[in-house]
Amino acid sequence: MPPSTPQQNARTAKEALRSRYEREPWFRGVGITPQPNGLGLRLNVSPELDLNSVKLPSEMEGFPVEIVQIAAYGPR
Repeated sequence: MPPSTPQQNARTAKEALRSRYEREPWFRGVGITPQPNGLGLRLNVSPELDLNSVKLPSEMEGFPVEIVQIAAYGPR
């Protein structure tokens, strides 16, 4: 089996982050973002969430996690 690529590893980390928080009422989504040194993750949360009230990760499986407060959105 060939070694995993950074993109595959980021997808795995993204799914782990989604699995951990997708049932939270403040969860808005998760994505993969470019970073200066590779790839990172973006955790979108409700703007009403008090970021001091919940412990959110600064990294997941070696990828930095950016926390972004964003309004809910529907399908396009």
